[in-house]
Amino acid sequence: MVVFFILDSYQSSYITGRNEVESSRNKLYVQIIKEILVYLASRSKEFELEVFWGNTSCVRSTATDSDVLPTIENTIASNRSSLQLGRLFNDIRSRMKPSDAIVLLTDAATFRADITSYPLTMIFAIVVDVVPPNSDQISELKELVTTTNDDKFSCTSTTKSWILRYSEFSDVKSLVSELMKSLLEPDYTVLYVGNLSASVCVYPTSGKDVPESIEVIGFVRLMNMMNIPVHDVQFITPSQGRNTEKRLTVDDKPGFVRTEEQDDVDLLGTIGPALLETECVAIALIDEAKYGCITAEKVGDDFCLVLNKFPSEMPDFVPDFATLISGLDDLAGALHFTTLKGIAPSYGPVVQSWVTEHGFNIDFQKIMRLLRKLPERPHLFYQEVNRFRNYALAIGMDHALHEAARIIREEIAQLNAMAQKHGAYVATAFGM
Repeated sequence: MVVFFILDSYQSSYITGRNEVESSRNKLYVQIIKEILVYLASRSKEFELEVFWGNTSCVRSTATDSDVLPTIENTIASNRSSLQLGRLFNDIRSRMKPSDAIVLLTDAATFRADITSYPLTMIFAIVVDVVPPNSDQISELKELVTTTNDDKFSCTSTTKSWILRYSEFSDVKSLVSELMKSLLEPDYTVLYVGNLSASVCVYPTSGKDVPESIEVIGFVRLMNMMNIPVHDVQFITPSQGRNTEKRLTVDDKPGFVRTEEQDDVDLLGTIGPALLETECVAIALIDEAKYGCITAEKVGDDFCLVLNKFPSEMPDFVPDFATLISGLDDLAGALHFTTLKGIAPSYGPVVQSWVTEHGFNIDFQKIMRLLRKLPERPHLFYQEVNRFRNYALAIGMDHALHEAARIIREEIAQLNAMAQKHGAYVATAFGM
């Protein structure tokens, strides 16, 4: 997305105290652009912008470029360019894309549209009314944004949405905050559950960690998902569209999905109570290659949905999620995720949960057998030690490692020198 900033540089000899008025106006231009750049950079470092002082291009760069503001200030101080919007639109029309935007900053006191063609993008106007604007020129400005935007957006409140007046806000920050609600479409994600889908938002976010899609691929009982290895956690909330009255801003906090919203029509209002009632978590595919799980948390009469993102590198005992299928066991009960035919089980000789301590005793007994046989097969011994340690740490069972270290220290006194040496080393590692 490219944002084209057009600064109205028109100078009128009919305004009393013209130099002071123009100086105040131009300083506000720079302050507004500075605040907008902060918003753009917080959303994405890839946002591009081009700034025009009148019909003169000052700079084209990214929102994070520190040279943008000094370049604008130097151009304003050294250039007396005038603005002819119609000619400027013709000049930049070939570089515009429908996803781009134009932000016109003007005092509307001497504004002249002289439009011969309209831009392909949406256009917003900020009236820096350091002097009372001309009513006829305000009408001309309204016609410009209405004609340009009406065929792109079904928004009736054009004056409020597309034209902002500086005098109506307490400061520059609040003005820019209002502009951002319309200029930047809130990031949203599509949640898929079977044949159902819904647009959702994830929070908190830096703008870079917003997935395009989250697809529920199966369910696991909550009792088998304790101490999940998690890389990141975000709340899932209903998405806020451009035309909704209530929108999320940078400072807003997402609310819970309230009880009155828990109906069959709303997917979030359906999946939350379902997860709570069945005591399950939903395993999810995030975009094309990442995985996580969705949990529901009860908060009074409300609930919230939480997206728990798994690390990119999972412990060895967790299988590749791309090879997993779900099904039923021989007793027709819920089966933990198993691997596809021809691929070894995730951990141990039988299908079991990969996030509980099931199998710890068997694995530890194997480690002790290999320890007693040292110096035979030391490679296999340390392979089992590392797997056991990774498993315990990933699911928060560090107390099991401390207990294992205690037992090893007691047992090695009766073993050979090699076993004592390696046993003491492993016990120290388990106790750290």
